[in-house]
Amino acid sequence: VSKKEAVMVYVITKYIFWPLFSLFIKRIEGLENLTDKPVIYVVNHQSYLDGPLILMLLAWHRNVKVYTFATHTTFTGRFWSALIEHFGGIRVGGSLPKALAKFRQGYPLALFPEGQRNPIERIGKPEHTGVGVLALQTKAQIVPIGIDTYHFWNRFDKRPRFNRTITICIGTPIRFSAKPTPANVKNTITKIMMEV
Repeated sequence: VSKKEAVMVYVITKYIFWPLFSLFIKRIEGLENLTDKPVIYVVNHQSYLDGPLILMLLAWHRNVKVYTFATHTTFTGRFWSALIEHFGGIRVGGSLPKALAKFRQGYPLALFPEGQRNPIERIGKPEHTGVGVLALQTKAQIVPIGIDTYHFWNRFDKRPRFNRTITICIGTPIRFSAKPTPANVKNTITKIMMEV
């Protein structure tokens, strides 16, 4: 993936949205664990902000485009579909082969195994097994990221609470080498979410 392509995609938005986001970010730990190589970032999910936040974090600090799964039940319609596709969203439903193809083209992936914004502050049960399948099929490095956006804008808030802040903790990369059997996939997801 060329640096030029990443700049062309994000040159406007990253210089607007990341400086805006950063006003409310209290702390970022582990920036040295970010990379411009094809890895799989695994992130917890507490807010509508989570996807754009990770996208802009990687655009600002590593200048790369990242692909992620996107809902197929909300933000529908021609406008939203074009916007989501532009920023690397892959609609859920037949998404695993598409994500694998993008990874093999050299793009990193960012996955949110909980599948939806968690209604409670702590990390919830993963709803999707894709991260385990991809981890074992690709043998790629997995970079766990824990974000706290719950108090800033959780699913019960109509608007962000600007008097609250966001924290981001980026963990040390891990790798799995087991065969992608159902049992190993389940075990891998459990280990990854413990790291998150």
